[in-house]
Amino acid sequence: MTLVAPDPARAVAPLAPLRAALAAAAEIDHALGEPGVARIRWPNDLLLGGAKVGGILGETTGPALLLGLGLNVNNRPADLGPGLRTPATSLAARAGRPIDLGALIEGLSGRLVRALTTGLSSPGLRPDEAHDLNARLADRGRTVEVSGAGAPVAGVLLGVDPDGALRVEVAGETRRFVSGEVSCRAAESPRAETMIDE
Repeated sequence: MTLVAPDPARAVAPLAPLRAALAAAAEIDHALGEPGVARIRWPNDLLLGGAKVGGILGETTGPALLLGLGLNVNNRPADLGPGLRTPATSLAARAGRPIDLGALIEGLSGRLVRALTTGLSSPGLRPDEAHDLNARLADRGRTVEVSGAGAPVAGVLLGVDPDGALRVEVAGETRRFVSGEVSCRAAESPRAETMIDE
């Protein structure tokens, strides 16, 4: 699914993928009948039980924002590609039944439009969005590796700030990342349980 937003405010365009991820996660919960089951791996992956079920990409082209969202809906696990770096799953695999694609698209479209149009008036995540995002944040409280422009950095994932930046505790100091890719490290922080329960 691709959405085109003409002339988005430059201040809110970077947050559009996070807002879209929140909308998609809520629709996944609804489709599966499992509140809170969908997780978000910053900045753009959707997860179910640690396996990737979808992803979101945003790009500003000229005066427009292009937002692409892909979801594995009725795919069989065998069709999702063995040997992927992150295991993949589908909504149907989780539900144990086929998902009504028409109903999913209708619900998802409505949630995306509401999330993105509401967000146009706010340069940062609203308090409810920030709370929901941090509640759904995959690997929060665990040791992660953030890779991107420079050398990979390992630390404990603390959360996401209202401006969309990722907060990671590295050697006792909080560092912020505005871009990059997050992967969970094999050794987990002993703080994982208390961080997740917050």
